[in-house]
Amino acid sequence: MVAETRLSSKAHPLTVGIDPSSRKLHVSVVFFPEGEKPKKTYRELPIQASSFAWFEDLRRQYGEFPIAIEGSGLLGEVALLELQSRGMNLWEVSPIRSKGARELFGSHHEDETDATVMAYAARFVPGLTPIRTSQTKSALKQLTRVREMLLEHQIAGQRQLQSLLRQTYGAVYQDLFLDTASLKALRFFTQFPTINGALDRLADVTLALGDKKAKALEQAGRFTVDVFLQAVGQAVLSMVEVILKLKEEIRALDRQIRKQAEQDREVQAIRRCLNVKASLLPSTIVANLQDIGRFSKESKAAAYAGLGRVRWVSGKTNTSRKRMLFHRRLKRALMLLAHTKVIHDPDWHKLYQKYRDMGMWHWRALKRVARKLMKINYYELRSVQPDVQNAA
Repeated sequence: MVAETRLSSKAHPLTVGIDPSSRKLHVSVVFFPEGEKPKKTYRELPIQASSFAWFEDLRRQYGEFPIAIEGSGLLGEVALLELQSRGMNLWEVSPIRSKGARELFGSHHEDETDATVMAYAARFVPGLTPIRTSQTKSALKQLTRVREMLLEHQIAGQRQLQSLLRQTYGAVYQDLFLDTASLKALRFFTQFPTINGALDRLADVTLALGDKKAKALEQAGRFTVDVFLQAVGQAVLSMVEVILKLKEEIRALDRQIRKQAEQDREVQAIRRCLNVKASLLPSTIVANLQDIGRFSKESKAAAYAGLGRVRWVSGKTNTSRKRMLFHRRLKRALMLLAHTKVIHDPDWHKLYQKYRDMGMWHWRALKRVARKLMKINYYELRSVQPDVQNAA
């Protein structure tokens, strides 16, 4: 069973830091012999199943020890699951913390330095969060992050398509569709990538868009730069094909996310509790929170999500400021959920309006709503796992 607290300095003579890359685990082991300077060893392990036996050999030789790993990115998830399945004592280091600590070693950036920073963080940085997850949650984390990246590419493609349409249609393209990224619009521009081509088949355009929009195209007129239009029209066709392919891949990921979410009772509990039909946001929240038992109090989970403030004291100044160490994807998902509830749920809209009436600006009021949602999520997830042990 994974240890719930980092062991005392006398209980273990070493700490381990891992910096995963695309092909290797960069592992730094720092020994702390009593009365002597720390001693470091470094090695690179290929990301493969046989490599993880090395950690078990190290544990047999020295006993239990903490392992720190940076808690972001797609890399290293399989390493986390493998190490966890072997009962290793895993701790998560915020990327901001690791960056700040790395600068103590100099301005250069190397994998060995990053791994060493993790090893020192495992011993000296207070308040690290233990890592406990499941294969389903890790799968959901990967799927939701890949979906997020594909959506970013799709949005970038839509912007590029609009730029191209300004060349092949002029300003009139904005009058044809409310959303140029809709399937209807994309299919239209596949048939008619340029205004000249559309005017050559005006009857078909009238059938597709109606008399009013067809007349708007006719009034806009033809361009005389046929060679340029032909070339840019081909670029329009290519961009439309890319956007349609991205939409198809996102739909396929959505189906897979729903399938995985149906196997996770925590996701289903949040959907029922908050009356959320879609699986995406609850899946993102649960996957990035991992095991709710990592947090002994609701305030710790809220701090992890970046929804709390930190005390700031300097001289005569005694105030609070925005938290800098938090899980950005988790906060984004909670803020999106808050935005959705405020728009579609009258009760949550009343709560939002209450905060606005108190003088809060929009984002601060929305953050308060997200904080309330985090509190509900926390206790709902704890009720699903009543026997889970509290984190330190």
